[in-house]
Amino acid sequence: PVPIKVAGIWQNGAWTSLGIGDHILEDLDNHEFGSKAYDISADKKMVVGRLNKPGYVSDPCVWRYNEGTSSWDFSKYAYGNNKSAIISDISADGSVACGWTVHAITGSRIPIVWTSPQDYILIGNDDPMVVNLGEAARVSENGKYVAFSIAGKAAIYSVETNTYKTIDAHSGATSSFITSVSNDGFAVGY
Repeated sequence: PVPIKVAGIWQNGAWTSLGIGDHILEDLDNHEFGSKAYDISADKKMVVGRLNKPGYVSDPCVWRYNEGTSSWDFSKYAYGNNKSAIISDISADGSVACGWTVHAITGSRIPIVWTSPQDYILIGNDDPMVVNLGEAARVSENGKYVAFSIAGKAAIYSVETNTYKTIDAHSGATSSFITSVSNDGFAVGY
């Protein structure tokens, strides 16, 4: 068997495996396949990430801690007709998540924000014939803002108003990227 990646949590000096979701182990024949975890909610009851599967496709997913069974329940997030997606970050309470999805035709990455496992918006993709390359990187702890990049520019998306503002690169730079955003929209990046 080929070694695969398996998402896990480190707590009390030990790893706990989050498993491989709905994958069948025998189908995972590449070391890049399996599951990956990227962020955890403030209460440590939600972990987000992705499942990598054959065809180099990723499904965005969440593991929720089930106190009744003392185990982690797995579920996927929707991403429409796109080819692939990942969740890279969640708000402190887990109500807002962000990441990127891969356009089914062009293969370009598009910033995506989820407000529930079924409800999402593709940021800056108002015209289906124009795909703006980008990724959503971080959600503010309060879930009001998302730091992302689009077409080589840093940007901040407001979840409450469903609008975004791009930020020009600073002097001497040709592109920009925001790596984090605070509860009041203060951002850092490069």
